Formats: sequence, C-alpha cells, structure tokens
Amino acid sequence: MPSSNAVMSFSYVLYSIQSNHSGNQAIASHSNDRNMSWKEFMSKNVGLWIDHQKAMVVTMLEKGEALKEIRSEVEKDAEILADDRRQSGFTEHLNIYYDAVIDCMRDADSILVFGAGEAKHEFRKRLEKDNLGDRIVDVLTTDKMTDHQVAAKVREYFHANHSVRKGN
Repeated sequence: MPSSNAVMSFSYVLYSIQSNHSGNQAIASHSNDRNMSWKEFMSKNVGLWIDHQKAMVVTMLEKGEALKEIRSEVEKDAEILADDRRQSGFTEHLNIYYDAVIDCMRDADSILVFGAGEAKHEFRKRLEKDNLGDRIVDVLTTDKMTDHQVAAKVREYFHANHSVRKGN
C-alpha cells in the first residue's frame, strides 16, 4: 500500500447516452477529454453508484444521460486493515476519491446515492459534511451493476419521482 503521503490518481471515462428517434441508444465515449467541460453535462438530477474502487456518476440530460466513471487507486484488500497507520492511509485515499466524486456533482440539485457496500453511507456523510446533504433524495442498497444498469436505475428513479428535490 502506498504511504499516506502518496498522491491519489484517478481515471475517468465520460459517456453520453442519448436515445434516437427509433428508440435505440447511441453511446459517445469521451475518455479523459480535457477540452470537454463536465458542467456542460450537469443538470438538476444526478445519480451515483459507488463503492471503494469505482464511482459512476449519471447526470440526467434532456435526451438521455451523461455518465462519468471515477476510479480510486485504493487497493481492494486495503479495506481489511489491522494496523492504524495503514488504516489512516486508506482513509486519506478515500477522502481524496470522495472529493473527486463530489466535484462532479457539486452543482446538482438532487442526488441519488446507491451501491452495494458501505461506501454509499460514507459518501452520504461526506456530502453532509460539505453542506450538500440536503440535496440527497435517497440512499439505496443495490448489487454490483454494469454502467448501463446504473444509468437505467437513475433514469427510472428520476422519471418515477419527477421533481424529487426535497421540499418540493
């Protein structure tokens, strides 16, 4: 495991899924495209599937969704650590990872958080700490999902709940 002073690196892939007139979906993939602003894809409703290794941010668009994948460099076995020094490094890496995910959804009005493990609850607490907790509309437990399943879950949730912003 890297030292606690190690710099966390992330990779992401940005997809835009749009339905055409025949109902088929076209996927445009933009991998690490620095010329493309994520804000141009931001809208009111955002869904997030998260675990300690990967986050999939789904932003609802007028015609489809935009997906952004963020991967952490946290070692899968690092979750089961005994000594305090390693646990501290693991926590530091997760904080950097969660900050990167939060940066992708800071402008969202409604945030759906879901996933299979504890990361969804840890992330909810981070959103609350960053004064974004009032934007969380739900926290759900799900199994591991493909990117298309994640997008479908977010689409179905927000279509079923229309305007889900708390207080509406």
